[in-house]
Amino acid sequence: MRNISYGLLKHYDKVLDILDEIQNQTVGNSYATSYKLTLLNFEILVVAIVTQFLLGYLRPLFIELQSENCDLVESTRSISNISYIFSRDTRTFRGSI
Repeated sequence: MRNISYGLLKHYDKVLDILDEIQNQTVGNSYATSYKLTLLNFEILVVAIVTQFLLGYLRPLFIELQSENCDLVESTRSISNISYIFSRDTRTFRGSI
């Protein structure tokens, strides 16, 4: 999912331009319109940004857990650190609302 949200955010303008081009064609324009409206939805952008942020923390852990010489004690520490960061950031976010 991280790659999807990263790719979407990195190429967001280009994706919208391509959807505009497809909209101008007679075949497939209803799908392009639907996708474009979805991408222009503010909530979709927020979800993509939050997903990218969260998975940015989790990716090193995923790599560590999949390695052949995975140290489960070190992985447990990483999980604890990530859990602390997420709970801290959640409290900070709730306090700012």
